[in-house]
Amino acid sequence: MSATKKPRNNRKGSSTRLTLLLVLLLVVGLGCAYEFGVARPNYQKAWEAIKVIDNDSDPSNFTSVDIDEAIGQEAFKTDDSIREDCIVKTYRWRSGLLVKNHDIHVVFTKFSPLMIKRNPALEDTYHYYSAVAGQPLDPKQNFPIQKETIVQNLNPPPVNMGGG
Repeated sequence: MSATKKPRNNRKGSSTRLTLLLVLLLVVGLGCAYEFGVARPNYQKAWEAIKVIDNDSDPSNFTSVDIDEAIGQEAFKTDDSIREDCIVKTYRWRSGLLVKNHDIHVVFTKFSPLMIKRNPALEDTYHYYSAVAGQPLDPKQNFPIQKETIVQNLNPPPVNMGGG
């Protein structure tokens, strides 16, 4: 007689782990296929369209509608809280790996309130200014220079040099 015990085979546990690993491998494989087959090529194509507009002789002739048509989709998010004279539209492509998204931020300038008061049709018209992809917006490079009004008194009061 043998005094050693035969080890029990835990087939149910190992088959469950194998199934779980295969499902995880399938999900990651599908994510990679989507990332490199759909998301990234569409993002690159949109960025190329933006660069063509950027290299135009006068890119400010392009409106937000023109940019939407060139990219082939509407903006994911519109932000007008950064500066009063600009809006920022963010175009997003979901990554297949769920780690990060592919974003393109486009800055548009608004018409001044006085021009909108004269012509109300201009209220929803925005003109292209700049764009950035894969990084956050830089206030010095991506936004128009703000004009500062310097108030100077051209008729200062006379200076009394005497003690009287």
